[in-house]
Amino acid sequence: MPLTFSLVLLFIWILILMGLAAYLIADLFFDRRLVRLPNLLAANPIAARTGWSDADDRTEIGGRGLVGGYLIAEEPMSGFPLQINLYTDREIYIGRSKSNCDVALHDITISRRHARISFQNGDFLLEDLGSKGGTFVDKRRLRENRRHPLRSGEIITFYTFGYRFQLADEDTQIFNTKETLPTGT
Repeated sequence: MPLTFSLVLLFIWILILMGLAAYLIADLFFDRRLVRLPNLLAANPIAARTGWSDADDRTEIGGRGLVGGYLIAEEPMSGFPLQINLYTDREIYIGRSKSNCDVALHDITISRRHARISFQNGDFLLEDLGSKGGTFVDKRRLRENRRHPLRSGEIITFYTFGYRFQLADEDTQIFNTKETLPTGT
């Protein structure tokens, strides 16, 4: 009788461990799964162009002034916005910290406060804020606390995550908007 009871307990523990393993594996693999969302594609021109969007959480990235440029994700990935609007009337801080940054990139390789983009004298300026992994423009590492004027088409990389800088033209400039973008958790 005690042997049967022990086997039943062992079987129950095996089932519990298998369920836990399945949960952890699903969380690991399905968190970065990309799916097609037709209704989001119609509302978001960047998602429409790439054909992909995250199905998970969304974060508002908004501003009050004129959208003068964009950072557009080179490869859509969960935890990173597809598009970051750059405003002419304020600085944008990019990093891992939700409390200290306008744009939070959810990855341990991104510094808490990684980089800043500002607009001065008609140019968007990118500055690395002492990040450990580095900020790169077209594969060249920026020096810490040096401002680099961005040019349309340049690839900006925060550690290994790339965005293409695109100036807004008159047809795409947006006033007083808030863009809802997928970011995951």
